[in-house]
Amino acid sequence: MKKRQLLLLIATVYMLSLKAQDGTLPMLEKGRIWNTMSLHPGMNPSYTNLYGQPCEGNPHTYKIDGDTIINGKTYKKFLVDGSHIDIFMRQEDSRIYKYDPNSYPPEWPNPEELAYDFGIQERDTIYYPSYGFSLVADHVDTITVDGISRRRLTMNVITETFDTERLADVWVEGIGGAATSPCFFWGAWETSTSGMMRSCIQDERALFSWDDFFASSIISSLLQPSKDIFETKQLESSSGIYDLQGRYLPNKLQKGVYIKDGRKYVK
Repeated sequence: MKKRQLLLLIATVYMLSLKAQDGTLPMLEKGRIWNTMSLHPGMNPSYTNLYGQPCEGNPHTYKIDGDTIINGKTYKKFLVDGSHIDIFMRQEDSRIYKYDPNSYPPEWPNPEELAYDFGIQERDTIYYPSYGFSLVADHVDTITVDGISRRRLTMNVITETFDTERLADVWVEGIGGAATSPCFFWGAWETSTSGMMRSCIQDERALFSWDDFFASSIISSLLQPSKDIFETKQLESSSGIYDLQGRYLPNKLQKGVYIKDGRKYVK
């Protein structure tokens, strides 16, 4: 027990020493590994996505593998399932930038865009030109895992396709998104695919897991008023309804908040 407490103390001191100038925990550290799943509908579902929908999954591993200089800036290189990809990332205080020349037309002078900003406040919006959508911080709180406190942001998507906001992802400072890989947005709100970050590893030590994204007050976060919560009697007679933990529910429901077709409903 004493050995475990000592290791946790050392890890906490180490992480705090690496904080950016604005106090943000680092996400792009040497040797950092993300174990993810790409999820999709299938006949033999073994996983549950962010919306509580059953899915099949394919595992993928993302690993930071050294530095490279682009336009005078230092970016981290990535290995995906053991192979390098042409996507590079860098951290500047609370902001994580992605350089992806394949996502932009050749005439664009600088194919870099903001991927994450762990310092934004509630109702702040980030626009992604390469994807054509915006994410808005619907709720911001703080969680503590293994003695380390991190900001958590519940992000909704805004696109021209929808007339309302929909839950898109849950970001955690220094880790990334629950439903995305560190480099890609899966776009589960517009397609049948989605993602799942199973674990985040640093120096052979588990920093974070899928369950940690939903620790403590995540349910109260999702209960915050937002444009994608609907009050409807139709929900009770519809199929494919799940609770906020991803469990399938029968048609007869008690009062509460539920997920159906990627939207939150309150009864």
